[in-house]
Amino acid sequence: MQSTNIKKIIKTSLASLLITSFTLPSISMASEEGSNVIPSETMISNPWDDSSNVQYITEEPILLDSEDVVYGEDALLIKEEIIAANEEAEKNKLKLEQEDALIENELINQTPRETTPNLSTIQALKSKSWYRTEFTALAVTMASLDCPTAGNFLKHSLQDKPTDRSYAAGSSKSNGFSKTKAYTDISVPMATAIDKANKAGEKATGAFNKSKATYIDNVGLDWYLTIGKFSYDWMAEKQSNGKWKVYIGIHDRYDYTKSKRIPGRFPSNLITLVTNHAADAQTAKAIVPYKVDLYMEQSYTAKK
Repeated sequence: MQSTNIKKIIKTSLASLLITSFTLPSISMASEEGSNVIPSETMISNPWDDSSNVQYITEEPILLDSEDVVYGEDALLIKEEIIAANEEAEKNKLKLEQEDALIENELINQTPRETTPNLSTIQALKSKSWYRTEFTALAVTMASLDCPTAGNFLKHSLQDKPTDRSYAAGSSKSNGFSKTKAYTDISVPMATAIDKANKAGEKATGAFNKSKATYIDNVGLDWYLTIGKFSYDWMAEKQSNGKWKVYIGIHDRYDYTKSKRIPGRFPSNLITLVTNHAADAQTAKAIVPYKVDLYMEQSYTAKK
């Protein structure tokens, strides 16, 4: 989330934000940090008051650096940005929910076809319509393999001017992502930071421009094929009842800048299509990137 308010609290000049896009990492059980492996049967709970989500994890969430966390007025600036963006998303919440349902129902009611791409002709490789036909087949296959969100987001990119997608707190997509291990992984350090702020007598705290990579292991196949390494901002404010209200914004750019790994359960011709031609399809403007934002609001009782 790049904005005037956020820039005000950056103490040093910041190069233009580069969000690692929909390019997916190798399918791996190791986290992007890589050095925090813990026993495989360890369980971790989502810390928020209104969550009963418990996950088995193989890596311990990385706690936030104290230098990353801001307080007081600086934190309130983050709140302003997240709330403003969420309110804008709220205006289109029903429309976007209906659009998602329409696309996903349309895809799931189609029969996946076994395409045999004619990769030998230069004309075909340069054809926007050819790419779109083949990647639509991939979107249908995604939906048939219980990956409706992945199919939906891919299908949305196969048009000349796809709209950015911003999901308000409480939307089905935001709620769906909040049930993943990746969301729990980023939530635990937030709760720890809130605990520290509470003990220090602070009333507001937060952090911005953090990032997290997705894997099948931490988000499931559907979200893995939808969201790559994402950035996120969060802010928490103490309420009059003593609890903390937490505002979270997750941000990604849907695109196929580089080839991606597709699991072996997909037809081999579609794996070949993505591995060898996804970036070409985007260059040919058959796949058009767009922004994706997910907003969440949580309640938290700080530890004393």
